Amino acid sequence: MRYSYQRQRILDYVSDSHAHPSAAAVYDALRESMPRLSLGTVYRNLNQLSDAGRIRKIILPDGTCRFDGGMHPHSHIVCSGCGAILDVIPPELPECGSRWDLRSTRLKRSCMADARHVKNR
Repeated sequence: MRYSYQRQRILDYVSDSHAHPSAAAVYDALRESMPRLSLGTVYRNLNQLSDAGRIRKIILPDGTCRFDGGMHPHSHIVCSGCGAILDVIPPELPECGSRWDLRSTRLKRSCMADARHVKNR
C-alpha cells in the first residue's frame, strides 16, 4: 500500500480513538484540518486499511460499520441501545491439541447499556 498523507491521518485517528468510530465520525473529526478530504476518501481508505490488516472493520447487526485501530487480540461488546462498543479481552484459551485447528477466537456479544450510560453519552 502506497503512502498517502490522508491515509496516514485516517489511520492515526482510528488508532488513537477508543470510540470505534464510523467513517462519518472519522470524516467529521478530520475535515476541519483537512478541507480537501471527502467522505468517499475516508470510506475508501478505511476499507483499504482494513483489507491490509492495519485496522479492524466491525460490522454491526444493523449492517453499519465501525473501525478499530486496536490490533491486539480482543472481542467487542455492542450496546443495542446506544451503539457504544467496548473492547473485551477474552480469557486465555487452552491449547487445542493436534486434533483441532483453531481458526478464530473472536466473540461478538450484544448487550443493552445501563440507562445512565445512554443518557450521558
